Amino acid sequence: MMINTMLIEKNINYGKKLISSLALKNDNFRLCGIVNNKKEMLFLMENIEVDIIIIDMPIDECSLIMQLLEEKKKQSSVILMLDKNVEISNSYIDFFMNNKKLDYNIKTEDVYNDADKINSIISNKLNIYNETINKRKNEKDVRDKINNELSYLGYNLKHYGSKYIAETIFILYTARDYCDENLEGKIYPVVAKKFEKTINNIKTNIKNATDIMYYECEEEVLRKYLGHCYFSKPKPKEVMLNVLKRIS
Repeated sequence: MMINTMLIEKNINYGKKLISSLALKNDNFRLCGIVNNKKEMLFLMENIEVDIIIIDMPIDECSLIMQLLEEKKKQSSVILMLDKNVEISNSYIDFFMNNKKLDYNIKTEDVYNDADKINSIISNKLNIYNETINKRKNEKDVRDKINNELSYLGYNLKHYGSKYIAETIFILYTARDYCDENLEGKIYPVVAKKFEKTINNIKTNIKNATDIMYYECEEEVLRKYLGHCYFSKPKPKEVMLNVLKRIS
């Protein structure tokens, strides 16, 4: 993955050296542009998706740029280049510390050393991004497995109850190492909050979807899932735990 990077720099000569060093040491680095004011930054970001913004400006300018990015709802990560002798007020420290998308580097007199530190920050951000992508892919794989099992049983995945069942199983799967099987006390409240429904609504729809499944499901499939109990109407929890067992 290429990292689209923009530099906001007050010293163009320093900026060019920094960018050259970054490009040499990081195969994922791609420069979007070097600018020296907020107006140029916004113009560039309207036309290009920027992943990381490196800001080497006076501290008050850095703060204004950060606030502007928040107002514009820009998702770019930010790396601040701070002069080692700069005095930072407590208000700035609080602002910077509370911003999760923000990293900073204390500048040295060696631009190549600065580039190494920034590359380290970029590499960490790339690792976090890749971990997030893998987590989302794994989550999709699990949800697909759950939906396949429910479809096999005959659940109508468009039915609200089926959606609630799928979500309940997913929560049980992801929290199986530390979560008990107390559906009504612990799991259904989470599902209800996600779908903005009452717990009673969740329970009722899950039961209705399971009842419909039981009457429409093929006998052989029920026997495979429920064993000797297939001839009696199953409780939703029984079905969900069987699906959980199969996808695990």
